[in-house]
Amino acid sequence: LLAGLGFNGLEVLTQQNSDILKARGANEDDVAALEASYRGAMSYTNTPEEAFAHAVEVLRIRARISGEEPSQSKLEELATKMLMSKGLPWMKTFLTLEPAEYLQKVKVPVLALNGSLDLQVAATANLSAIAKSVKAGGNTDVTVQELEGLNHLFQQAKTGLVDEYETIEETFNPNALKVMTDWVLLKSNLSTE
Repeated sequence: LLAGLGFNGLEVLTQQNSDILKARGANEDDVAALEASYRGAMSYTNTPEEAFAHAVEVLRIRARISGEEPSQSKLEELATKMLMSKGLPWMKTFLTLEPAEYLQKVKVPVLALNGSLDLQVAATANLSAIAKSVKAGGNTDVTVQELEGLNHLFQQAKTGLVDEYETIEETFNPNALKVMTDWVLLKSNLSTE
């Protein structure tokens, strides 16, 4: 698993939004408000009106942290687009699917890697949840590793922010490739000699 999910998409996206806001310098109050509003916008338990109000607030917080001042009509336009994605079948599946249910069924050796600067899939929490879920199914052959300084695309990064991706020349970190190769060879009982 490369930057794999240990939680449902709602939790992963909430954490993603929180981590990106923190990386952009937000204070804890803004982060807590964003998390609550994001969950309110993207969960399926609120009325459409409640979800819309939450979505507008998410966008307002993001804009303020970025130093932008969009009009109310622009915020409402963006909130509508944000909520339209929630109605797509794939998004509903992503937001509600519980990876633990499937990870518990895996009976082959598992390698799960993530970069420490991944702001899209938080490394520590997701790797821990993956290991816990695989082991809960009776499979103890699980290896998880957080690779220092790598982003979501397994590139050596400085911030992990998405806008940094295109500035990095590296396609995929050689050390990450080595970890994968060594693990496959170990599990295959093959030698590198």
